[in-house]
Amino acid sequence: MTYQIVDKVNGRIEQSVQTLRMLRDSAILFESPQVESFLERKKSFAGYDDLRLFSTPEEAKAWLEEAYPGVYMDTEMALKGETQLLFAPDQDAMIYCVSDTSDEDLAVIIGIKTQETLKKLLNNECFNGQGTSFAVTRDGQAITTPGRIDLYQELRELQTGHTSDENIALLEQMEADVHAGKSGTMLFEDIGAKGVMIRYESLDYSGWYIITIIPANIISMETESLSNYNLFLTAIVIFLLFISMLGLTISHQKNQKKLSQLAFCDELTGGMNDTSFRMTAQRYMKEQEGQYVLVSMDIQDFKMINQVYGTQEGNRTLRYVYRTLLSQLRSDEPMARNCGDVFFFLLKNRDKTTICTRLLKIYEAVNKFNQELKEPYYLELYFGIYQPESGDEALADMQEKANIARKHKKGDDRYRYNFYDEEVQKRNIREKELMGMVDYSLRNGDFLIYLQPKVQLENNRIAGAEALIRWKHPELGMLSPAMFIPSAERYRLISQLDLFVFEEVCRTLARWKAEGRELLPISVNLSRQNMDTPNFLDDYRKLCKKYDVNPNLIEFELTETILFEDPQGIKCFIDEMHASGFQCSLDDFGTGFSALGLLNDLDVDAIKLDQSFFRGKNDTRRGRYIVESILRLAAQLHIRTVAEGIDELRQVEYLRQAACDMIQGFYFFKPMPVEEFEAAAYEDQHLRTLAPPQQNAGSGESQELSAAWNPSTEKNIILFSYFLDEDKVVFSVPFSPVLKNQTTIQNATALFRSSDLIHKNDRTDFFRAVERCRRERVWVESTLRFYLTDGRYEWLETHLHLHKNTCAAMGGETITGILVDMAGWKSELNRWKEKANRDALTGLYNREFFEHYVRLKLRSEELNTAALIFIDVDDFKQANDTLGHAFGDDILCCMAKRILGVFRQTDIAARYGGDEFVVFVPSVGREILETRLQQLCEAFQQPYRNGSLIYQISGSVGAALFPDDGKDYKTLLEHADEALYEAKNRGKGRYMLYGQFPYPKENGEQ
Repeated sequence: MTYQIVDKVNGRIEQSVQTLRMLRDSAILFESPQVESFLERKKSFAGYDDLRLFSTPEEAKAWLEEAYPGVYMDTEMALKGETQLLFAPDQDAMIYCVSDTSDEDLAVIIGIKTQETLKKLLNNECFNGQGTSFAVTRDGQAITTPGRIDLYQELRELQTGHTSDENIALLEQMEADVHAGKSGTMLFEDIGAKGVMIRYESLDYSGWYIITIIPANIISMETESLSNYNLFLTAIVIFLLFISMLGLTISHQKNQKKLSQLAFCDELTGGMNDTSFRMTAQRYMKEQEGQYVLVSMDIQDFKMINQVYGTQEGNRTLRYVYRTLLSQLRSDEPMARNCGDVFFFLLKNRDKTTICTRLLKIYEAVNKFNQELKEPYYLELYFGIYQPESGDEALADMQEKANIARKHKKGDDRYRYNFYDEEVQKRNIREKELMGMVDYSLRNGDFLIYLQPKVQLENNRIAGAEALIRWKHPELGMLSPAMFIPSAERYRLISQLDLFVFEEVCRTLARWKAEGRELLPISVNLSRQNMDTPNFLDDYRKLCKKYDVNPNLIEFELTETILFEDPQGIKCFIDEMHASGFQCSLDDFGTGFSALGLLNDLDVDAIKLDQSFFRGKNDTRRGRYIVESILRLAAQLHIRTVAEGIDELRQVEYLRQAACDMIQGFYFFKPMPVEEFEAAAYEDQHLRTLAPPQQNAGSGESQELSAAWNPSTEKNIILFSYFLDEDKVVFSVPFSPVLKNQTTIQNATALFRSSDLIHKNDRTDFFRAVERCRRERVWVESTLRFYLTDGRYEWLETHLHLHKNTCAAMGGETITGILVDMAGWKSELNRWKEKANRDALTGLYNREFFEHYVRLKLRSEELNTAALIFIDVDDFKQANDTLGHAFGDDILCCMAKRILGVFRQTDIAARYGGDEFVVFVPSVGREILETRLQQLCEAFQQPYRNGSLIYQISGSVGAALFPDDGKDYKTLLEHADEALYEAKNRGKGRYMLYGQFPYPKENGEQ
């Protein structure tokens, strides 16, 4: 019995150690701030109460000695990669210390568990419940009992008072054996009522022992009963000796069967356990070499079944899956549950198609119960298949390879499978080695940024750029992003690279600013993994402040595919970007499934049309119509459009006519180092305007029109009247070179239908709008492309309305039209957006923006402290009434400047209304806040000067702290307001913190 317990405990400990080793290998790849959150997420999954990662064994040892006094870790063992199990009796904690020498990293991971898990393993029946098992350290300290218990001392205290020298010698012998790492059995006749037998067996870790104590009378009773029975049989009937011997043989066989069942059966399923499976499968593979494959199978999210429905239902599910598997396998295809929801089995066939067919049948058989359910619940199965080359390979190694294949599952079907590939495994190893160099290369300056210009089609001017990363690997040379970005995403290193690119962009913009260059917006990629870190934008804001870069010059590119995971969360995130001053664009637009709907839901500034729209099977008339529809919708929503991957002149010409705003691609520029970009993009510190691309021969008329066109006549709003009966149109201005500086055009139908005035793909839409206007007599709106200048079409909002002439001289019907040049409105719209957030008088933020921003920040999980400050100008009404409103406005502007002079750039100040101001200060403590408030009151007390006029002004201030005085915007504002009026009641010109009434001292007084 003790042997079985030892094997089970060793197996469980080994499983825990392997889990820790895998967690360590993953954690050391993370950036330091992310390690804690990663381990926090994984600890419950791994079955630990606490997980810690330390850079060196010395750090781990120091933490252990502080957290668990009296517990000491051997740093030499850790440096050798040896696992250590420690016990903290005062906390009843088992401590796993795992390191590794294979990756040349000194990191040590520590996992903490209570001893309940080990205690449950030892609570199995031992001699019908009358025996007891303990786990002890070599010095006799009991691990599976609460508190500090010395087992040897306990045994001494159980002596009956007439201890023999023999028992003392036995006890000393047992202690000596344990210290020496030996196993043994001792019979102590004077302990307890009848004496006890003690069996001690060592574990594989840290010199721990399993000690089983069995009352001696249990054994003697069974022995005595058996002896009496044999004597009775002998005395009664000698001639039945043969039958007696036969009975004993049968009894012995039954006992052997029981022992075999305990050793080789899975208690949960009743089938063979992993030990038996390994023996059986190894035998089959040796006897019939080359005929079998090994399959590893598990159930996706099985843990959810245990959590939602309970362990009992989870066990029932495992037994059901086991029975189903058994029914699908042949008699010469062994199968067993390994641990948890992982099953192993052999399939006697090496043809991949046949194997896949059988796995599909297994999946269908397991999920057959859904046929009778109204709301089916499918058990998703994952399979890993290993095809061994030789039967001599250790089965444990085969199982590991099948597991690796299963964990690299692929495919979109409900059941997923993967065959183990040695080359794939080698690539995985190479990938891990490559990712292990990322931190070193970041420190060593091996990563570089390249810039690819964006060209504005309206004037062929360089108007933006995208920052791209390159890796000058010390051994492999220059690596393109495709060679390391996917791996960085898998190893969760992409956030570090994103932040590196952002800082390099800030550094470059700051240098250009210092050199007096014209600045341009630069877009940087932002991966999905950044969203997993709360408040990660704080790091980006700090970098902008560090390099004094306007956030409006940086545009974050989000890939369209990440938006489908959490649209509402991404929407809030984009709002936060805009609140911080950054711009936002959708990259790879059109590769997802709901692209057009996203434009309506998300307040993005730009979209980048994916290059797939302009290549291959999409480069057709139908594909171009789709592009034009997207461009039209973007124009209506005032969203900039960028076409990327453009490398042919015909694509440039098409996009110019389709009214796309910008182009990025090899036709104009490839990605280049910053120094080359500066030489290509700048001329005398100003951004270059490129020579227009060569036009096709058929576009001579357009060139003539462009030459005759005077851009000074271009207007944002054009009015026209289309006299239907006379077929004449009159424009308010000759807005297009097609009009040849004329405003009245005869034969209007030909102008609209045949000339270049309206894009050929939009002419039918124009006449449909006219017909609908005549038929329904309503305002009809559309968005059409009109020819403006330089061979370029622009999207114009077109509004038509039917006007019936009552004047007999004019007669007939007239279409009144309005054309709105949206390109002309885009820059104005951006100014409106910024203006909408600002107070027109003081230039501070307005109340609406302030409330939105503060609510957003208060929802942030990592905002530890903050303050909301309410300010009121004392006796402002009197000054306003006495000296006039202009004087009052000037006082408010003066107060606004003084507020900005006290607070940081990251603090948000706003005019709340009238003579009231508010300030939100993130990450501030009470002491620093009071210093700022004192400085504010002193700034307010400086007289206001306007020429010869000197006027004494002051302000009263109230403040509330987050989270002490409130955790939401409304509560903080109310409490700051209460503090403000308490300050006014105490004499004005002072500050007051909420919750400190009466205030301990008057502000400004000595």
